[in-house]
Amino acid sequence: MRPAWAARWPLRLAHGLAAPLLLVPLAALLAWGWLDVVYGPRALLLDAIAWLPVSAGIALAARRAWQAWLAMGLLAAGLLLAHALKLAMMGVPIVVADAGNGIELLRILPGWRLVIACLAVLAWLGALFAAFLPAPGRAAWLLLPLAWAALVAVQSPTIAAGLAPAGDGVEPTRAQRLASEGGVLYLLRDGVARREQSRRTPGLEEVEAALEALHLAPVDPAPAPHFVPRNVHLVLLESVWDVTALEAYRFSDDPFDPRFRALWEAGGSSRMLTPTFGGATANAEFELLCAMPAVRDAVVFEVALRRPVPCLPRLLREAGYHTVAVHPFEADFWSRDSAYELLGFESYRAREAFELDDLDGSYLYDGSTYSQFRRWLGASGDGRPRFNYVVGLSTHYPYHRDATRRPDRVRVEPAAPMLQDYANAVRYATEAFMDHAGAILAEDPDALVIAFGDHAPVLGVQPDPYRVSGLDLRAAAESVDETFAKVAGTPLLVINGRQGPVSLGEVPMHRLAPRLLALLGPGAPTLPQARTESPEDSNSVRARLYLSNLMVQEETGRWRVCRSSEQDGQCREAAERRRHFATLRDDLVQGEQFALRLLDATALGEPTAMKIDAEFPSCQFDVEDWGPRFARAGDGFNVQPNGGSTFWIKLRSPARGKHRLHVDGNESGVLVAGLLASANVGDPAWLDRPGTYQLAWSCGEGAGGTLGGFTVTPAQGAP
Repeated sequence: MRPAWAARWPLRLAHGLAAPLLLVPLAALLAWGWLDVVYGPRALLLDAIAWLPVSAGIALAARRAWQAWLAMGLLAAGLLLAHALKLAMMGVPIVVADAGNGIELLRILPGWRLVIACLAVLAWLGALFAAFLPAPGRAAWLLLPLAWAALVAVQSPTIAAGLAPAGDGVEPTRAQRLASEGGVLYLLRDGVARREQSRRTPGLEEVEAALEALHLAPVDPAPAPHFVPRNVHLVLLESVWDVTALEAYRFSDDPFDPRFRALWEAGGSSRMLTPTFGGATANAEFELLCAMPAVRDAVVFEVALRRPVPCLPRLLREAGYHTVAVHPFEADFWSRDSAYELLGFESYRAREAFELDDLDGSYLYDGSTYSQFRRWLGASGDGRPRFNYVVGLSTHYPYHRDATRRPDRVRVEPAAPMLQDYANAVRYATEAFMDHAGAILAEDPDALVIAFGDHAPVLGVQPDPYRVSGLDLRAAAESVDETFAKVAGTPLLVINGRQGPVSLGEVPMHRLAPRLLALLGPGAPTLPQARTESPEDSNSVRARLYLSNLMVQEETGRWRVCRSSEQDGQCREAAERRRHFATLRDDLVQGEQFALRLLDATALGEPTAMKIDAEFPSCQFDVEDWGPRFARAGDGFNVQPNGGSTFWIKLRSPARGKHRLHVDGNESGVLVAGLLASANVGDPAWLDRPGTYQLAWSCGEGAGGTLGGFTVTPAQGAP
């Protein structure tokens, strides 16, 4: 008699083949109905084919038919919906780097959003584990999806090239590529591009050609003897953008502080043209400080920055400035603890340099950041001029605010809750900045004070205020010029000491550093890779990236998306210049730095040290209460979707550091969300043994403490 599993294998295989063929189109329908993201027939066919071997292997190994359907629901359908959700919120699909970026996102989510996100991840992983659980004797079938995944990974360059659509010289937008390629192929292409970028180290001849094309020749970067240094205060206002551009909405009051609006308009309403939307602030920082384009679809601090780079902080440090970076969050967020050092900062004041006395969600209120920093400046002066780079975080997504201290001042009609939260956050952030700027200029009237937004904000999808107002970042390339022109421009306020606000017009972010140096006065130091007076400002085409789309500026001043580099002379020149800029960037950040030798600036590539200031304990966990205190043997407590038991912890003050909970020799991570924390201990063996167990916590730095005793009582009916 044939074994039962052998007799039923055709049925299991049929389930495995049917699951992706049905679930992929159903997920596409859901993406269209929920988020208005459309996948084309070719995309759905490619996705279904890509998942067939995976689904077949799971079905042949499975205990039950539903496992293949669950696996495809979690993998194939989940990928399509993840692409669609990110596209709807941030204007681009997901990329390979988002696997790491997701961890960074979890670190910035506050309160219940963090708890829900973590529970969702745990539930997804638990369900996926159940879907892959094989029946006895069938585990070998799981080699099929593993072998298929390995084959695709090894052959990804060939697959990506072979499935490339016939080119007509027109560059599609990211949304168009996703609609044509589907979720799997889109990620596959991104992975290929990411590997090529990570390995890219330009040769000497390529760098020489780039410098010649960019008209860069050796120059002494040091300031002239007659240069008179001035203090520079450069402030990045997280996500600050002028929401009055959303024409479908009315605001009861100006979302900008009246003083900010007045000074900005007096300076010609200058705009910073950012490369990003809704996130990846570190890329905006790199372009701003290093006068070079960031990498596409990834965070340059994470994937490419490996060498000391001649950026603005390093240049001013060599000119005698004390260069300070201020970012009052975790020091290693987006690898800033190493990236800022490579950019040339001498001091870095992160979360441990600030008293957490006034929080908006997970972030220190800007007013507190500025006032604490000014006190430090007053106590730490050594006679050197200052370059102070400060990141204000009050307006960080999801725009939480301590309403007891900062109640609503701006109401929005028609109703859009996230937009209203954002508008109020901006009002308080610009007010805090104006107070800060006033205090600086009262003490130092000749200081150069600059504030700018790093990108426009994410404002949700139901409703999506951008689309409601006719600004659709997902539209086809031929209709996004006006949208990109509005959304890419953030406020740029330049106060040139006693001269007051000045106009810089529209400045691509990678062009601000040389403009800033020019404002410092005659004889200012010069960035070797970006002259103060550049051909880009005169005879050559002005170009930039936005959401990874190449844009050029016409003679009328209008910016437009390049749709065909082959057929459009202006775009062809712009693409060529961007290629040379990328060569220069790759050589400097991760290559042999031939450019520094050719430009007689090798000293700017030598390592320098950075001190990370820490005035408060790096480990703090002040527990007010915790629970539960009892459980019955064999029973869980506060059981979560992954089956694990969970302790809750209430804190008296915000925690610092990364914490672990210890019980009976086992340890678990502690998840902190504001003044609440939790620790999922899984299903431990000690929970089956009656007795009292001591709970303790620790930080990675060796600090720790105890919470108290947890009692496991005998099971019901036990003697």
